[in-house]
Parts: sequence; C-alpha cells; structure tokens
Amino acid sequence: MGWNRFDAAYRRWLARCHVDPHRDRTPGHCPPRRARLRGLSLSLSVTFDTELRRRISSPTKDTMFAVPENTVAPAAGTATALRHPVRTALEYAADRERWRGLLRYDPDERFAAPLERDHEQEVWLLSWLPGQLAEPHDHGHTTGAFTIVCGRLTETVYRADPADPADPADSADPAVAAARVHLLAAGQSRVFGPGYVHRVENEGPDPVISVHVYRAGGRIVRPVTWLGTPVPGGT
Repeated sequence: MGWNRFDAAYRRWLARCHVDPHRDRTPGHCPPRRARLRGLSLSLSVTFDTELRRRISSPTKDTMFAVPENTVAPAAGTATALRHPVRTALEYAADRERWRGLLRYDPDERFAAPLERDHEQEVWLLSWLPGQLAEPHDHGHTTGAFTIVCGRLTETVYRADPADPADPADSADPAVAAARVHLLAAGQSRVFGPGYVHRVENEGPDPVISVHVYRAGGRIVRPVTWLGTPVPGGT
C-alpha cells in the first residue's frame, strides 16, 4: 500500500472518530491516540489480509509467482515438496564435515560414494583426478542436479532425440552432435532430466570434487551411442 492510500485510510478512520486530522482532540471525542493507532493498524491488517486472500483465490499474471524453467516438480505421492535439487546439492557441498571422511581419489576411475539414500532422492559425492571423465551418457528417467565443490569440470551437452532423423545426435561424429560446452567452476551447478545427454571431464591440472543429486529412480548412468540409443551399463 502506497503512502497516499495509507493516508486516505488514516483520514477515513479519523473521520469515523469525528477527529480533525490537523488537531489533537480530547479523548472524549475519540479513543485515546494509542487506541486509535491500534485500531487503525488492525483495520489495515484486515484490509491487507482480505486483499491477499482475494489475489490468491483469483490470481492474475501480475500476481502469479515466477517458476524457473529448470524447476523439478516433486514426485507424485510425496508427502512434502522436495527442495530444488540444486539447493540440496549446494547444502551438501557446503557441509564438508559431512563427507570429508568419505572422500577418496582413485587413480583408475572416478571415485563415487553415496551421502544419502532414501525413497525420494540419492546424494552422491564424486572426485575427479586430472583427465578422468564420464563418457556421453544420460540418466534415464531421473531428474537431478550436480554442483562443483572445488576445481573445474567441462560439460558437453548433446542433442539426443532419436525420433528426429535430422537430429545431430544421429551423426557418427561427436563433434557434430555436440550442442554446447559448459565450463563449470566451484559453486556452479547444472540441472538434468530425462533425455539429457552429456559428457563430463576434468580437463584441468587439479582434482575436482562434485556433489550430485538424483531423484525419481536414484543414480542411473547409461552410456549413449551416437545413434541416440542408450545402451546398458554404467553406474
């Protein structure tokens, strides 16, 4: 409520009390000043509450809340709405005491350890030594996100729509199928969902730590052929 509307409401209240707004009248004509202000505050609160209920029950495009395009909806039947997977990943990334004792570096392959597993989501800790990578893959029907804790990763995202014969993912040349390359530093996150095909690599000289959140099915990693067809395997 702007000042003009507030001032108008205040004057209407004073008028009902038969008080001149430019003079301080005696209590005999109106409740004491403190009581008047309490009443005005209550009146305005009721006005605000009524207006808020009206807008919620009959929303317009001006009052609707904006929903980010990459927001992941909670699974059907979930008792409480899950937080966005990026927020979950960031919280785990920040709580280093929670996973410091689990962290390892494997010279042969990426290290991965579960931090949380339940019927709603899985949270995993991964480490990447220089040169380690995840070949092109998707995550099946799973939705989720990953966050870089430290270091840098390079993510290459591919167009993967085998139903579209003109899709570049049908090319035998990965360079043609590549859609976009993302250079990800500490604190940055990426969201994924069904049909999302990507390749992730540590191209730098330093180790990388990342936190990954998987929903609706847990951690599914399926290598993808360049004909756009997922093949079994991968963890």
